[in-house]
Amino acid sequence: MLRPVLVLLLVASSATLALECYQETNYNGQNSNRATVSCAYGWCVKISGNLNGQKGTVRGCAGDLPGDICGGIGNKCSDIGLVGYGDVNVCCCNSNKCNGVMASKLALGGLSLVVACLFL
Repeated sequence: MLRPVLVLLLVASSATLALECYQETNYNGQNSNRATVSCAYGWCVKISGNLNGQKGTVRGCAGDLPGDICGGIGNKCSDIGLVGYGDVNVCCCNSNKCNGVMASKLALGGLSLVVACLFL
């Protein structure tokens, strides 16, 4: 009797622990429908730059990428060479829906505020 209850609790808790990320592609101004996906990997990602020969942005779960890119980058953005894409800007984050447009702007705004305070 205890075993089924324990299994049910584990399944329910793992579902609530999964990270939510935006999933979307935008090539040359043509947007796909933005969706929210569950990401068990623990990192959301936004990749922008020259993607498959077109200027664009891709958002999604970092688990869909080869290797552990976000594990190496951490909770920030970095310009890297990505196989199949070329030189791109990769932003990794680990909070719910953090790979949206406003999340990126807020992070940049917060960083600008810190830098401004250092010079005052």
